[in-house]
Amino acid sequence: MTNLDLMIEDFARQRRHRMVLVVAAVIGIVAGSMIGLGATLVGVTGAGGARNPAMLAFFLAPFAATMAIGYAVYGALRLYARLRPATVMLPRATLYRR
Repeated sequence: MTNLDLMIEDFARQRRHRMVLVVAAVIGIVAGSMIGLGATLVGVTGAGGARNPAMLAFFLAPFAATMAIGYAVYGALRLYARLRPATVMLPRATLYRR
């Protein structure tokens, strides 16, 4: 396996691992907007209504929680990839010639 093949495999692995962060960000944004708007409009939180500055926590806490979980999964994937040899992670590229 050449050096170029190893670089391509490493790039593909890093891209696949970073997808976890993208999914975590999307889930956090959606969850934060839904929980924040629900808390603001319904007023079930007892935080004193929509004008209370503490209501910002209902928008930011779900995003922060999902990003923390996403970074934990990303870190675990990177650690697992460092512990395993690069040749085991992805199948070797094959060249087809005519």
